[in-house]
Amino acid sequence: MFLDDLDSEDTTPTEEGIPEEQGVVVGADISSLNSMAGTSTSRSLRFTGTISGVPVLVLVDRGLSHNFIHPAVVEKLKIEVDTVPVFRVHVGNGESLQCSQLCRRIPLELQKQIFNIDMYVLPIHGPAVVLDIQWLSLLGRVTHDYATLTIDFSWEGRHIKLKGDQSVSRSITLNTLQALCTKSQLEEAFELFFLDPIDEAGNPVSALEETPPPIVKLLQQYATVFEEPIGLPPRWFHDHRVYLNPGTKLVNVKPYRYPHLQKTQIEKMVREMLDQGIIRPSRSPFLSPVLLVKKKDGSFRFCVDYRALNVVTVPDHFPIPTADELFDELGSTRLFSKLDLRSGYYQIRMHNQDVHKTAFRTHDGHFEFMVMHFGLTNAPLTFQACMNELF
Repeated sequence: MFLDDLDSEDTTPTEEGIPEEQGVVVGADISSLNSMAGTSTSRSLRFTGTISGVPVLVLVDRGLSHNFIHPAVVEKLKIEVDTVPVFRVHVGNGESLQCSQLCRRIPLELQKQIFNIDMYVLPIHGPAVVLDIQWLSLLGRVTHDYATLTIDFSWEGRHIKLKGDQSVSRSITLNTLQALCTKSQLEEAFELFFLDPIDEAGNPVSALEETPPPIVKLLQQYATVFEEPIGLPPRWFHDHRVYLNPGTKLVNVKPYRYPHLQKTQIEKMVREMLDQGIIRPSRSPFLSPVLLVKKKDGSFRFCVDYRALNVVTVPDHFPIPTADELFDELGSTRLFSKLDLRSGYYQIRMHNQDVHKTAFRTHDGHFEFMVMHFGLTNAPLTFQACMNELF
C-alpha cells in the first residue's frame, strides 16, 4: 500500500477532479494489497479485538506504515474525527483511495490489553482495523513467531504475548467446492449462520424493537396465533371425507422395515403427535405403512404411504384455480399480504366416519389421524374449498 501526499504543490487536478500522484511515496510495498482484500500474508497476523465493547477484526501487517479503521466502525461508535491533509492510498491493483480523516487515541483492546492508537479512516475491505509498523514501533522490541502466530513484546513494564487467530476462513468458488466434495477426505469444514443482532452495548436486540409500533401492537394482540398448536382444531366448513369405490375391500398394506435410527425418529414423532392430539391409538382394520423422507436440513418428514387407499378413493372434482386466473384477479393492486398457515392441512378435521380409514402402523403401535393428512388424494381440494369459504 502506497501513500501519496495530495497537497503537494506539484500536483494538478485530473479530469475527475482528483490530483495526480506526483507526491512523495511514504507508504509500504505493493504486497499489502492483501490487507485490503482481507486475506493473510506471511507477514500479517489476525486478532479479534474490541473497541468500546464492540468486537472488531484486527489485522496486523508490518508491511504498512499507517493504521486504518473502517468508517462503519467510526460511525457506529460515534468516534470523534479530525480532518487532516488529504492523501491517497494506492493498492496493488492500481486503484487508489482518498483519506482525509484521523481518529485519535482509539482504545483498542487486544486480549485484555488496551492500546490507545491513532487511526486513519479508510473503507478497507475485510478487517475493521489494520495496524502497521507505526503501531509496532511504539511497542519497542517485538518478536514475531509466524509458526505459532504470536507477537511478544514488553508494554508498561509487563511482558505481553498476543496470539493470533488460528482459523482464517475465506470464500471459494462453486467449482472449488464441487472439487472438494469429490475428494475422500476434507481438511476443514465451515458453517455459516446468522447471528442475533446486538446493540452498541453488546446486548441482544429483539426483533420487535426494530418493528414499527402499530405492527408490534397487532402482533401482541394476536399472540395466540403464533403459539404452538395443541389439541384438535375447531370444526370448519368442511371435514375431510374419504369415499371409497363400491365393493372396495379393506386396505391393509404390510408395514415397511426400518433401520434402527429411523425407528427412534418414528417413536419421537408419534409421541409428539399424540401429545398434540392429532392422532390417537387405533383398532381399525385399515392399515397404511409409514416411511420417513429426509429433508434438505437433514431432519425427517413423517409420511404415510396412502397409495393403496388413494387408488380406491373416489376422486373429488372441486376446481383448483390456475395461476393465470389468480394473477388476473390482482389487477392494478400494488400492496399484498401473505398468510401462511402453520401445518395448514392439520387444521382441518377428519370426518368422524372416515377417521378409521387413515390408520397407519409403526413398529410401536397402530394409530389413526384425527386431522387431514397431506398424503390423502383429495386433501388439496378439501383445503381449497375451506379457504374459499373462509375468505
